[in-house]
Amino acid sequence: MPPLEIATEADHAAALAAALESADETTLDPTDCRLAANTLRHYAALLDNVTP
Repeated sequence: MPPLEIATEADHAAALAAALESADETTLDPTDCRLAANTLRHYAALLDNVTP
């Protein structure tokens, strides 16, 4: 998989959310992964709205 080009903090949060959802194994259970990914997506959306 090629490295992601991350331009902003919002992009970074969105990339982390995608990585959490696509990972086969994590130290989190599936529900925690979904909650963390959802939280990261909300954070990315917030950053998109408040960053000039």
